[in-house]
Amino acid sequence: MSESLRLTDSLDRARDPMLAAAIGDALGWPVENRSGRVGGISRVQPRLEFVDWMRREGGGYAPHQVEVAAGSYSDDTQLILAVARSRMRGSQWWRHWTDCELPLWLLYERGGGGATKRAAQAWNRGLPPWSEENKPSDLNRYWRAGGNGVAMRVLPHVLVGDPDAFGGIAAHIVADGICTHGHPRALIGALAHSYALWLALKQKGTLGFGELIERTLDEEDAWAPFPGAVPHLDDWTAQMEIARPPFADEWKQTRIEMRHLFESCRESLRGGSLAVDRKTLQALGAFDKSVNGAGTIAAAAAVFLASRYASRPAQGLMAAAFAKGADTDTIASMTGSLLGAIQQDGWLSGLKPRLQDASYIEQVASDLAQNRSVQGPIQPWRQENRKSFLRALAQADEGNGLSLPIFGRCRIRHRDLPETKSSSKIFEWIMATEAGQTLHVKRVVPTPKKRAATATQPDPSTATPFWIVLRVANLEASQRFYGELFGFPVRENGNSGRLFVLDRIVLERAAADAPPPPATEEDLLASRQSITLFMDTGALEQMHKKLVSLEAPVSGVIKREGRVAFRCADPDGNVVEVRAGAQLQRS
Repeated sequence: MSESLRLTDSLDRARDPMLAAAIGDALGWPVENRSGRVGGISRVQPRLEFVDWMRREGGGYAPHQVEVAAGSYSDDTQLILAVARSRMRGSQWWRHWTDCELPLWLLYERGGGGATKRAAQAWNRGLPPWSEENKPSDLNRYWRAGGNGVAMRVLPHVLVGDPDAFGGIAAHIVADGICTHGHPRALIGALAHSYALWLALKQKGTLGFGELIERTLDEEDAWAPFPGAVPHLDDWTAQMEIARPPFADEWKQTRIEMRHLFESCRESLRGGSLAVDRKTLQALGAFDKSVNGAGTIAAAAAVFLASRYASRPAQGLMAAAFAKGADTDTIASMTGSLLGAIQQDGWLSGLKPRLQDASYIEQVASDLAQNRSVQGPIQPWRQENRKSFLRALAQADEGNGLSLPIFGRCRIRHRDLPETKSSSKIFEWIMATEAGQTLHVKRVVPTPKKRAATATQPDPSTATPFWIVLRVANLEASQRFYGELFGFPVRENGNSGRLFVLDRIVLERAAADAPPPPATEEDLLASRQSITLFMDTGALEQMHKKLVSLEAPVSGVIKREGRVAFRCADPDGNVVEVRAGAQLQRS
């Protein structure tokens, strides 16, 4: 396909879907069940206007509340903009998306889904989320991730697509989708939604009631097969065949599932004006917490509402945004993009002035429509970049400026210290970027009191004299592990080789064989039975490197809540946690 060939024939054909998607996101976010809205959503009444609201954040670790300004959008719009900027990189778009946009998004994300955040964290470490170097638990969750995080961000791929052939769009969407989600539900849902968008943008006249869902169903063979010639798929395919041999069967089954959802929508629409939104959405599973985040369900719900309200877009957007119990920000964003593609009669004008970053969103849409290309080197964003930026941010005052890839110079517009009942401090910065997008950056910092408590764990060598007895099957191996590797001196080798007496530890030979050591890092971290040894940070890091070099069962070094630690297994399978803290003093 020629890079000059675009689906949109006017700037408004690109701007309206982008603005409507962001407006739907901003309307639906405060109504979403997991929005954490203070006061709940039971008394919220549908109104086509933005509201200020308070949001609970921080979970049980650092609970606090933040004010969300009227018209603020969430991760749905953030990711649409990130994909749009990536597509402006031409043939380098995928590398820019995975090396820069996704890792950097973690710095400013608001309301992001678990699958997308886990994948972004992997890219932040320089690894694709399907790499075997990731934790087994994260790998398993990646291949099971079938949420709507892909479908929510497909709009830029469609806007720059070929008006005569959907295949190239489908290939780009799958190449994008596998960066965060590995299950067919995420990918097929994204393909179905993007095909409906493609049809709506190609339409010159008005789409009739129910026409969009009829055409999407009738033309299933154009969007439902796994696309050929997908960029960057070789490595993913190799890992998929190891991790999920029945992927082709799952794809086929999910395709049937998607068809049934659309058929349910069509049957409902055949009732004409008697079609009941909530009853139909309930039949789709949009209110079932166990499945309502699926990409297939979000796609079906959005296409249904856009088909039903094609001639009344404002009412359709409200129906999506206030479908209490559903994933309202995503469904409203996806519905909005479809309605914005169908209608160009100024129906968004009343909400646009209060939408966060409305001018920037319009500019990005215009750049896409005009085939604007961004040149220059791609700047990978990694963990060390994040740490360096947050350190600089902590020392900056309001009005100061710092630079970020993609966004350029970022001026600190507001700095806040939300109240929390925990012993940690919460810092939040609102930043106005040179590019035009507003960023909210948050950092949780343990207080000095909390850090001091961690650093002064009791020193076993100075406590009341005691002995710990470990019954072991391999006495010599355990003596080498605790005595030679960890440095506990042998005080006595007694009872005819039945025990070793170390500093505070007695190793006694047991008759039974040792249980097998934990097989995975996940097993190590999940174990409740552990021996804790304290040493200074430098010694801990050296010990960890030594265990890794010996190919012993060992986890990665965990740095969380002011604690630095790792876990390993001794020759008998006992889990040992090595934690930075008081230096062990041995006599």
